[in-house]
Amino acid sequence: MAWRVVDPILKHWAVEREYIPTYAAGNWGPSDANRLFDSDDQVWRNEL
Repeated sequence: MAWRVVDPILKHWAVEREYIPTYAAGNWGPSDANRLFDSDDQVWRNEL
């Protein structure tokens, strides 16, 4: 049942692999993640 939801996503990712942002282990992630907080009332907080 869940494969009805997951399978189309996996198929799309197989074709559009370059779109998925990647990053090296141990850093804060891809810079594209900052787009999640384009609104002035939202911020990304990096905790050490």
